[in-house]
Amino acid sequence: KKYGGKHTNSMPNNPREQGGVERAKRIIKKKVFKLIYVSSRKWAEELQNAVNIITRSVQSRTGYAPLKKF
Repeated sequence: KKYGGKHTNSMPNNPREQGGVERAKRIIKKKVFKLIYVSSRKWAEELQNAVNIITRSVQSRTGYAPLKKF
């Protein structure tokens, strides 16, 4: 309250309340499956590659990559 923020509680693993998290998980899952299909490697080996690709790609909504330095 001191800084104008609002504290909210939500149930863990509830997709309705965790929309942003669920969307991020879906994006990562799709990217991992695409990389596995192309490279024929295990998902554990491609997980870090998928996260790196996603965090370095420009997002259409913001016009910036999440790891872009300002």
